[in-house]
Amino acid sequence: SEHRDEAVQQADNLTALYLYSCNLNNARRKKCFKAQIFTSAEECLAHVRVGDGYGDGILDGEGFEIRIKLVFKEESWMLKFQSAILSLVAYTSSSKKPKYAEELKTSGDDTTESLYEVLISDEAIESFPQTLALPLKRVVKYDYQHFYDVNKTNNSPDCDIFADSVSMSSLFVETVSITSAERRIQMIENYSHEFFHGKNAEVAHIKDKAKCSSYEEKDVNNQLYLSRHVHEAFDGINTVPTKTPWFAIHVLSYDENKVDCPKIGPDAIVESPFIKRQRCNVLICFYNESYAADYAKYLRNDSTQLDATTYCMDLYFEDAKKAKYYFDWKEKKTRLKWEGRN
Repeated sequence: SEHRDEAVQQADNLTALYLYSCNLNNARRKKCFKAQIFTSAEECLAHVRVGDGYGDGILDGEGFEIRIKLVFKEESWMLKFQSAILSLVAYTSSSKKPKYAEELKTSGDDTTESLYEVLISDEAIESFPQTLALPLKRVVKYDYQHFYDVNKTNNSPDCDIFADSVSMSSLFVETVSITSAERRIQMIENYSHEFFHGKNAEVAHIKDKAKCSSYEEKDVNNQLYLSRHVHEAFDGINTVPTKTPWFAIHVLSYDENKVDCPKIGPDAIVESPFIKRQRCNVLICFYNESYAADYAKYLRNDSTQLDATTYCMDLYFEDAKKAKYYFDWKEKKTRLKWEGRN
């Protein structure tokens, strides 16, 4: 009995894994479609189980089919990935809604299936306990083996150009190392969390880059250094379903007196001992409690939670007054979008 209770306790302590699988008919006919799946898989922290017999991955099926079978450590990431797939599929449909092959067969209306629409079939969601011996491998966009042959037709699966995808906007964003103290003081995220493993941070303009003058675009006071995932949430890039930013940053106060550049993390490199910065005390305000639960866990360890959707921290800039101008501009635009959703 004692051994049995111990075994039950060990089973209860196992981490659950969440499995998402589906087939996407006609998907390999669509230029860049497979590349976009790999991008969404990386952004949603998808994994595959290492070993024979699982059949996990983003694989080519029969004809022009793509088969997806991926596991996730958190249910929320699996559901985000499912939403991303549904959004991709809906984009190929004239009705802008995802279509399911099973529903078309049941209704007897299979005439709507065409070379220009992707259909979902055999979609399934499961959960199961993760055994300690089960190795997992992270899926990243560079797993996608791509090539381009100018002699192939545009609808050929061999013409799935990786860098030509709209969802691959992160490939065209400037990235910087976050080992220096000067960069970390303009980060709202914990520099050691998993989105930065083996990766640089992206340069995120506080005032939208498209609205910036040439000076504002280069102004370091108009920059935060974010992971791709949090960058998208800040700017409303690829957010499902409304392309709305999920948090705003409000400046409570700022100091015009310059102080020594704080050193965040024991491994931070101070590039110059003479660097001074001005402090900005800011609030990170999430749209609602659900998004706060999803994103707040990535914030810096020295942030202070004020309520269910609001966190407080200090950032440092060369010119805090200029930074406040950019933050005020961004917050106004973000809150107008929030009002439009209510």
